[in-house]
Amino acid sequence: EAREVERAGGHAVGIEERKEAVGLEHRHGHGQVARVPGDLMIERPDVHYVKSSDVSIAYQVFGEGPVDLVCLPGCVSNLYWNWESPGFRRLLTRLGAFARVAIIDRRGVGLSDRLSKDLPPLEVLIDDILAVLDDVEMDRPAVFGWQSASNLAMMLAASNPERVSALVAFGANPCGLRKPDWPHN
Repeated sequence: EAREVERAGGHAVGIEERKEAVGLEHRHGHGQVARVPGDLMIERPDVHYVKSSDVSIAYQVFGEGPVDLVCLPGCVSNLYWNWESPGFRRLLTRLGAFARVAIIDRRGVGLSDRLSKDLPPLEVLIDDILAVLDDVEMDRPAVFGWQSASNLAMMLAASNPERVSALVAFGANPCGLRKPDWPHN
């Protein structure tokens, strides 16, 4: 387990030894190694793209395990730089320890194509996610959405229940704008 490696003083060992110590093996991609002193070293997965209508949607796939999991970050994400943040990398590493994970930079965010005008309806964003799921051959993954993407995760589960095995919504905000009749501003 990761804590055993950390408790052992985080000795400078090769990446293969560290991956073996925590049972991590990545199925997809052999990107650059991200390093943070005293923490695990893991490989940054390659970024892949899938076309959804006229937009390229960026995603990564990594991890092993019996569970397929799609992660939908909030409005702040970049698949390349996420791995440089120690907390974010730790989250992704731990998710990848028990699941095959697909993480998506949604339309207009991170490495996906920029928006040419206003935000698209949620239904368009759902189509983007389904395009990624089809590309990575995930039939019924668990869906983990956080912050502004938690609403997107909930809509995906509600509108496509046959494509979602479980739902985790973290930091959901039912009303992101200040309104006079909303008591939680």
